[in-house]
Amino acid sequence: MSQKTEDEEKLAQEKDERRSSGWGGILVLLAGLAAIAGIFAFARMSLPEGGASGYEAPLCTIMLEVNALDQKTRQEIESLERDVVATGVLDELGPGSPNVKYLLPAGVDSFSAARLGEVTDAEWPVAWGYMKLGDWFVPRFFRLDGTACVIRVGPKPVNNLTRFTPETAEKLKDVIEKHREKFKAVHAYSHLGGIGEAADRDAINVSFGVQTQWVKLSRNMAPQDKSDASLLGMMRAFERGIKGPLLQKPSIRSVVSPVSWATYAQGVMTLAQKEPEVPRDEATLASIFKRAHELGINPLLSPDNTQALVEVGTTAEGKENTELPYYMAVTLQETVKNVRVSGERLRPVKYKPDER
Repeated sequence: MSQKTEDEEKLAQEKDERRSSGWGGILVLLAGLAAIAGIFAFARMSLPEGGASGYEAPLCTIMLEVNALDQKTRQEIESLERDVVATGVLDELGPGSPNVKYLLPAGVDSFSAARLGEVTDAEWPVAWGYMKLGDWFVPRFFRLDGTACVIRVGPKPVNNLTRFTPETAEKLKDVIEKHREKFKAVHAYSHLGGIGEAADRDAINVSFGVQTQWVKLSRNMAPQDKSDASLLGMMRAFERGIKGPLLQKPSIRSVVSPVSWATYAQGVMTLAQKEPEVPRDEATLASIFKRAHELGINPLLSPDNTQALVEVGTTAEGKENTELPYYMAVTLQETVKNVRVSGERLRPVKYKPDER
């Protein structure tokens, strides 16, 4: 090895060490994505493990293509999600989940909420008109033209491990086959679960991405700049540092955070015809999130307004997927003041496909 190469490696190592020491308050969680679900117990899905093992989250993504999202079809989507949960070994997060609700205007600065199958055909066009706001539903769960939706499914932990076993994968396949004829087309894919083909992966990746990732943000309650400790300060930080920078990465299809929920709710309350601004009043903003929790909705923000999730839909699998939280955390840490960023597999880890 040449002296030049040794010097270059030494400089690179020193650079990495300086970066590590500069993270300060970042908490690296190694207990798996289920730990995040523990913080957000109201988020129905138990998020699968990853951590320092170098495994990507063992998720299966199901895309349902439809002729129309009429009430009968929407009830069929809910039925499929219920059957996933009824296996006893799977959890799901999709448009028909119990803590996913759809808003309708209800008087001045107010809204009502209903489950996917509860919204009537007369109400659906009104609800759909607001669902693109903040990207809360579109393209997170629904295709832009309303002809498809996506459901994320993961195995429940067994003996503190969350992985697809052959038995778990077969139960999921049985549920999918039971409902296949109810929809125009069904694509399901999980390379870790051995579900689906390359054609299914490619079809899902066009609109949604076959995988997801998350990072957690914790608001510093005792910063030097007190304004950034407020909920309003946190929302402004989200606006500056999340959607735009993350969507620059080609593999990311959607980005949602608490600001997505606030934008969506504000739009419904004000009958907005275009993307509204997040409320600039602390009390108004807090009431929007409080209302979400009262309705059983998970706005990706903890009830005490101090911890939040950023969720992305992505085409990234394998090694690229395990490194994505690190990319997300670096991007957010550079733009969000007084907010500690943490996530599973925060540091790049060696991916071991032979040990999946």
